[in-house]
Amino acid sequence: MQTQLVRHDRPYNIICGSNGKFALHVATLIVVKERIEGVPEGVSMRDTLSVSSYPVVGGSYEIDGQVWMNTELKDCLVICREKESVSLYTLRKVMEYCVKHDVSFYMERIPSSFSMALFSYDSQLILPTDENNQTIADYEVCLQFETGEHGIRCMVYSSKESDFYFFEYFADDDADYSNVGLINRPDAIKQMAELRDNYLIILRHEGLRSIRFTTKQKNYQDFVDALNNYKVDEGV
Repeated sequence: MQTQLVRHDRPYNIICGSNGKFALHVATLIVVKERIEGVPEGVSMRDTLSVSSYPVVGGSYEIDGQVWMNTELKDCLVICREKESVSLYTLRKVMEYCVKHDVSFYMERIPSSFSMALFSYDSQLILPTDENNQTIADYEVCLQFETGEHGIRCMVYSSKESDFYFFEYFADDDADYSNVGLINRPDAIKQMAELRDNYLIILRHEGLRSIRFTTKQKNYQDFVDALNNYKVDEGV
């Protein structure tokens, strides 16, 4: 096995790993492995080599020089460079990435971690503006519902046209399916409300004022109404 360390110059990229952590990508560790045993005769050396690249990170959240061996560089999400601004679309990509890599168990905290990373590395999220160049403060998020096997499991997620990302699975009846990892309707509403409120908290200084949910599926209008009316502090 051979290794090579490639150092990068500033401004560094801010990256997100498959563990949901954010850091500065300060260098890359390249690992070259050669398979010796069980190699057929006549196979070229190129066919026996495997090359992997791992990010070496630093910054406020990680020890300088730490290697993320759990995430290859090709699987990391690049947010932006230091001191660059990003849009709501970038935050949506981060949320989708974290769900894809199964770190959505603390989804309501991801926006906060994302915001703190941007602040630490002198970057900023900028909200979109209207035709008068005024910051758009109020948003509607259209929710879509899909019922799974036997009508028990239901998936709810924000439409692709929505600026904010929401996603949840829940048991769409009164039975207890916690043994298979499903929460019930009230808990799904609670978790989505907590995520909504975190969006509002981290972006209030940028001008965000409200997020209201809608749906085109009338049979789930009661879910949407309960979500819109849910106050996290009061639990109702």
